[in-house]
Amino acid sequence: MEDLWEIAKKAKSYENREAWKSTGDVHTVGSIEKAGRIYDICQDEAGAYFYTVRIMTESGPKSEYEAIFGEPEPIIHHKNTERQHMYYERKNK
Repeated sequence: MEDLWEIAKKAKSYENREAWKSTGDVHTVGSIEKAGRIYDICQDEAGAYFYTVRIMTESGPKSEYEAIFGEPEPIIHHKNTERQHMYYERKNK
């Protein structure tokens, strides 16, 4: 596998996964941290890479939404609920 930083440079935002015509399930391949942000790098079944962002706070990592608004991101039932489930699973490990 190539270097995670090189993969991150090519990764696209997870929120735009549908626009990039991503297919199938995704799995996390690794995380990198820089300047108080944690970039979780995911890969779909077709081999495309995507990233999500978490913010490191005094109480630990939080989703970008939670770091900004002070409450967990609501689960919205639409095609992109997979993203919220990723945060839920990561938070409850």
